[in-house]
Amino acid sequence: MGEHGESLGSISTLLGITTASADHEWKDLNAMSQTISPIELLTIEEAARWCHVSPNTLNYLRLQRRFAPAIRVGRRVFFKPSDLNDWLEAQREVLE
Repeated sequence: MGEHGESLGSISTLLGITTASADHEWKDLNAMSQTISPIELLTIEEAARWCHVSPNTLNYLRLQRRFAPAIRVGRRVFFKPSDLNDWLEAQREVLE
C-alpha cells in the first residue's frame, strides 16, 4: 500500500479506526490541501526588509501601534505582505 498507507494503517489501528475510513479521511485532507492555499506570512526580519526598515524600527512602530497589523502564532509574530503594502501606501506623503 505504500509508506503512507502503512503508517496510516498502524495509526488507525491504535485509534480504533478502520483502514477504509482512515483512507477516506486521508483523501479528504489531501483534497482540502489542494483547494485551500496557505496564507503567505513573513517573519519580523522579512517584513523589515520588505518595508526597508530595521527589525528594531519595525518592533518600535509595532509596539507604538503605528505599523501594519501582526498575526501572532504562539510566541511568534508574522505579517501578511498585503498588510505591509497597505501600510506602506498609507505612509505616502501628500504634497500640498
